[in-house]
Amino acid sequence: MSSDVDKGDAIVRVPERNCVTLADALEDPDVGVAVEAACKGSEIAGLTAWLVAERRRQKQRGGEGGQEEDELMLHKNLVCELDKRGSNSPLLWTDDEVTKLLRGTTVKQELPLRKAEVAKAYEALATHPSLDAVKLGFTYEAFADAFCAVLASALYLPSAECFALVPKISSLKRSSPGTCKLAIVDYDFESECVVACASENLEAGDAVSLPWGDGRNSCDIALTYGDLDDNGKDRDDFLMFSFSLVATDSLFTVKKGVLDELGFGADADFPVFEDRFPTQLLNFLRLSRLSDVGLLAKLNMEIDSVITPLNEYEVLQLMMGDTRDKMEGFENTGTIEEVQMLRDQLDTLTPREILAARVRLCEKRILNGTMNGVRTRLAPIRGVPTKGGQMKDPNSDIAEMFEEFEQLPQKIMSGKIFDGLFED
Repeated sequence: MSSDVDKGDAIVRVPERNCVTLADALEDPDVGVAVEAACKGSEIAGLTAWLVAERRRQKQRGGEGGQEEDELMLHKNLVCELDKRGSNSPLLWTDDEVTKLLRGTTVKQELPLRKAEVAKAYEALATHPSLDAVKLGFTYEAFADAFCAVLASALYLPSAECFALVPKISSLKRSSPGTCKLAIVDYDFESECVVACASENLEAGDAVSLPWGDGRNSCDIALTYGDLDDNGKDRDDFLMFSFSLVATDSLFTVKKGVLDELGFGADADFPVFEDRFPTQLLNFLRLSRLSDVGLLAKLNMEIDSVITPLNEYEVLQLMMGDTRDKMEGFENTGTIEEVQMLRDQLDTLTPREILAARVRLCEKRILNGTMNGVRTRLAPIRGVPTKGGQMKDPNSDIAEMFEEFEQLPQKIMSGKIFDGLFED
């Protein structure tokens, strides 16, 4: 900031004519007809087609076209600002980079679906008879690069109910709350401008960023912006856990009916945070493990209440197993190693290595927090009945399991994991 700005005041105003929306893409002489026919209202795909065409036109014009205010050069600065945006997106990484850097992450799991969506959008546009793919250089590579640039830069304007590419504002860095001064962006009908306003008092010299957006976790942020910070708690970061009823359960139909009435269904996804998991997740699992239909009356999806000790033990074991499976998908490094690498090797890491390390760190923190949460809930459970009818403290087995699991990386490194394997 070059001067002080009070909370709510405008930081920058950009005239509507300098911005690009789907309406501009639909009116584009080279891609408009194809956008209208093939994009089916997708603003991001339409803006991507426009950017591919505009990049080609500006390259062909070179330095010609008159002053910057001339109609032909109206969006020159905008295109220049978008040139490097999204270039770090995992959507553009090679298979080797994805395998090496994103092993175990939800980003790696999500990538095939996201890439398929990009390929589908490209195919629909490139094969439309009105679009001259050769003239526009409309290759998949050009489209994917432009798609990532648009995805990282497009701003949603609530008042206008549309996405827009906005000079000076779209290129602002994004940050988590509490780590940087943030701007709020919207369209102002009175001035016919897109306006970025201060969300708090700003002083000269303050750096201003845009928020990542509400409800986005590290996976979505990395895939959308090709960028990420490691301030997961500031963003209330989360991972999605998926659970299902057992189809062979004799009470499957009854349980599914209960869940259908509650709006869940037999398969459900739940957000799990570093410091908590939702009550609905626990109750879904409690219901899934019930063997006595008479206990259904004790279940309330909005109240965290143990049904029986044995049922709770089974539920927490399921949570532990799913969390452990996710943790084992990563390399044998913990959050401390990821933090040390980002601190000590930041200058030598490539942008993609930095992004991947931040993704891994954020997701490992959530899994570690979930493991700790499961341990805390298991601790009070005593006297779980065994099949033999005797009472047994489950925590001895649990403690042993955790101890073995936590020592696994060290055993692998030392070779002790094979001790006793070949003894007579």
